Amino acid sequence: MYQVFVHGIEGKTIPVHVANSESEFNAVTGRQMKRKLLANLPANAAREERMRALFANRQLADTDKLADNGIQNKSTILIVLRGGSG
Repeated sequence: MYQVFVHGIEGKTIPVHVANSESEFNAVTGRQMKRKLLANLPANAAREERMRALFANRQLADTDKLADNGIQNKSTILIVLRGGSG
């Protein structure tokens, strides 16, 4: 099982299962990771479009692959929520 730890939502660090193999993990994008995170959260805890993922002081774009940003199995990713408009 390949997972990352996500810190920030609800002030907790939670494990998120992202893949079953290394090759699958290497293909996971930021958007896919966010969707897997949301599946582990209570309904309405956050919206995907408001979530900003940070790793090693860099923002992870939704289309970026985790592995291309140096994210490995059991890395910790910070999630912050963008403010709403209006």
